[in-house]
Amino acid sequence: MSGADVRDHIERGLERVFTAAARLNNPELTMLYAIWATGDAQRRDLLWAVGKARIRRTKRGGLMAAARSQLAEWTNAGQISVAAGSAVGIDLQHGGDTGTIRRQAMPALLDAALAVVAADGLSDCDRAFLMQPLRSVTESKKGLRV
Repeated sequence: MSGADVRDHIERGLERVFTAAARLNNPELTMLYAIWATGDAQRRDLLWAVGKARIRRTKRGGLMAAARSQLAEWTNAGQISVAAGSAVGIDLQHGGDTGTIRRQAMPALLDAALAVVAADGLSDCDRAFLMQPLRSVTESKKGLRV
């Protein structure tokens, strides 16, 4: 694959992660966080070191920064609706505001983004590990493939 093809492939993968995140409701986002939080933190840290090194070598830092920025905007959109007093941003039934719940889910979504951006520097098993929390929550949703 050419550099442009690789970039397009990565951008399509990131779009699937963002689409999946946007379609999750607050209870699903809470579940995403719970699955991520019970995962192997040492392995995650090691994979982040490996992934960041791959991103540096391949000069894909801009793609990862854009992914972080898009996730931050999505998180902040939940906070803004709460700050404005919008009932859309408050999930009274599940005990939390959308911004807080999205913020808690962000590390799992960043792991998924890392798995996409640094895919060619990670083993299949390592990519699956990073994607597992998101896949666990989205596998029952129709039309979502991450």
